[in-house]
Amino acid sequence: MEEKLNLISGDRITFGSYPTEADGTVRPVVWRVLEVKDDKALIITEEAIDAAPYNEQETDVTWETCSIRKYLNADMFDKLFSDSEKQLICETEHANPDNDHYKVSGGNNTKDRLFLLSTPEAEAYFVPDTERLCAATSYAEMRGASPYCGNCIWWLRSPGEDARSAAFVIVSVDVRGGRIDAAGGVRPACTINVSDPEVIKSLLSGGN
Repeated sequence: MEEKLNLISGDRITFGSYPTEADGTVRPVVWRVLEVKDDKALIITEEAIDAAPYNEQETDVTWETCSIRKYLNADMFDKLFSDSEKQLICETEHANPDNDHYKVSGGNNTKDRLFLLSTPEAEAYFVPDTERLCAATSYAEMRGASPYCGNCIWWLRSPGEDARSAAFVIVSVDVRGGRIDAAGGVRPACTINVSDPEVIKSLLSGGN
């Protein structure tokens, strides 16, 4: 069989390691490839690997200023990836769309290594809606991931109905959102450089 040397949307890969069990047992993390363009792959974890409030305090925030963004790009980034894996992750500039339904600003553009999907991204990359269903690891459940029929509710980076709420996913995208100081599932996304065939082989070795 010819060895696969490219990634396509829908592939599963392994990248990084993170606690998966309530006792802190660390295992490789499985990611879903959402898009590949110009040797860059947009990926998201297959499960919610952690849980956290969107913001630690109930106050007006945007993605730029919320505490979960700081957590993703500092503590989680350092815990999740080895030094060599960090070199593959691109710092990506993101527009942060407004919530047009409730006329709430999404805030300034940001540059992130780890991030949450926006409402438009969550709607575009998962078809049909049931593709958004995601389970939580035992570690994420222990940390407070909200259960839903065997799956979990996970945060998006977009605002909800006001500046003290954020959109989330159950099956469909809830643009009204939930309280930012409540725990929700964390399903990080990132963009990685996949120009090297050896990198692709390594990513695929345990993901399919």
